[in-house]
Amino acid sequence: AAVSGGHCRAMSATTEIATNPLTSKFSRETGYFPPFESIKPEHVAPGIRALLAESEQKLESLEKTATPTWDGVMAPLEELTDRLFVGSGGG
Repeated sequence: AAVSGGHCRAMSATTEIATNPLTSKFSRETGYFPPFESIKPEHVAPGIRALLAESEQKLESLEKTATPTWDGVMAPLEELTDRLFVGSGGG
């Protein structure tokens, strides 16, 4: 039962993140901002945690694959930090 309950919580957390407005696919190309009108207080903590985890994963990938040029490092880094900054209410 414990395994099943843990599995349900994991699925619930995954569903929460998938439907969280803060984790929607916003970018400069798609309007740059998350749908702020849809954000509820209960979205904030899990949404920010998900954005931080996504940023960390992308940063680790960038560290492994970046070419030492402006376009190879700074452009992807700016995109990565923009999403986190805007999703956390900055900008």
